[in-house]
This record gives sequence, structure tokens and C-alpha cells, in this order.
Amino acid sequence: MLQLRKLLYFGLVALVFLLAYGVAVQSLLYPNSQESLWHILYRVFSRPYLSIFEAFDLDELAGVYKVFVLMYCMLFIIVKNLTV
Repeated sequence: MLQLRKLLYFGLVALVFLLAYGVAVQSLLYPNSQESLWHILYRVFSRPYLSIFEAFDLDELAGVYKVFVLMYCMLFIIVKNLTV
């Protein structure tokens, strides 16, 4: 029972940090967003969750950053395959 209580406490702390990160990123990337509340809440929850596993939505990135991220991903894959 003690382990379950500690696990729930850890989950609560992790949720607070993930929500803080999600709200900060959402407000910095989209300061004047006119989207629906559900779409904003989806981004606030999904972006930090996907960032944990390094699964970024490349369609959301625009311009030079998209090219930079794609080049970084290709370099990462090449280095990863060379080290195996």
C-alpha cells in the first residue's frame, strides 16, 4: 500500500511538471491563438507527453526549423546506426 501511495505521489508531481511545461510552450509558441479550447488543451497535454519519448510533430514546425530538425534527425539516425 505504501508503494502505491508513493507511485501516486510521483504521478501527481510528474503531472504538475508536464502541465507547467505544456502551458509554457503553448503560450510561447502560440500567443494569439484563436483555436478552440479543446485543441489548445490537446496541445498542452500532448506536446510534453510526446517530448518525453522524443516524438515531435514535424508538421507543426515551420520554415528553417523544419529543415534543421530533419537534418538533425537524419544525422542522429546515421550516428546511431554507425555505433551499433
